[in-house]
Amino acid sequence: MQAAEELGSPDLIILPGTKNTIEDLLFIRRSGIEAEIKRLHSKGTAVFGICGGYQMLGTWISDPDKTESSLIEIEGMCLLNLKTVFKAKKTTTRVEASITDDSGLLEGLKGMKVKGYEIHMGTSEYGPECVPYINIERVLDRETRQTDGVRSEDGIVFGTYIHGIFDNMEFTRGFINNLRKKKGLEISSTGVSSFNEFKETQYDLLADMLRTNLDMKKLYAVMGIV
Repeated sequence: MQAAEELGSPDLIILPGTKNTIEDLLFIRRSGIEAEIKRLHSKGTAVFGICGGYQMLGTWISDPDKTESSLIEIEGMCLLNLKTVFKAKKTTTRVEASITDDSGLLEGLKGMKVKGYEIHMGTSEYGPECVPYINIERVLDRETRQTDGVRSEDGIVFGTYIHGIFDNMEFTRGFINNLRKKKGLEISSTGVSSFNEFKETQYDLLADMLRTNLDMKKLYAVMGIV
């Protein structure tokens, strides 16, 4: 996306992860995308930030060691009362978590298990206007109990460090159905039952296409396999 008008009139805006949170925040600010996101939010559009997108939603991002850019700090989008400080050590781990909230767009999702992974610089601290809604239960083989994600008090701004949270189809279907109910639409039970199985099927189709259209013996010879 390069321009604010490309946002249209969505029911949900997802800010994904990024390898350069500060520079990407500056881009969406200069392009007018940030102002449009805030305008849509004021009209009731839900906003969901993942990892770097989560950090952008906060009030401030600090980078005292300039690990990501030449800026020491930058004001965030101020949609969540959240402050992030970048540190040299990078978090890279798989996680298992559970949803701990049952209100608004999370109705019916409390207790649901989700899996994903974290890969980010920095830590975030949230203020009293934020409501925790995800609890990390397991990080690899180390048992933990910690808050991962928070939402705004009005229940339409969400953030989490968990990449792949929307790969958990039960969570995704429930979240989308709550959006549908908010619009007065009927809930839907259709869609992919397992995103992981869907991905594996697509990988198999891609592999079959490559085998059909490439000289695999010659490719293996170039690779030194045969």
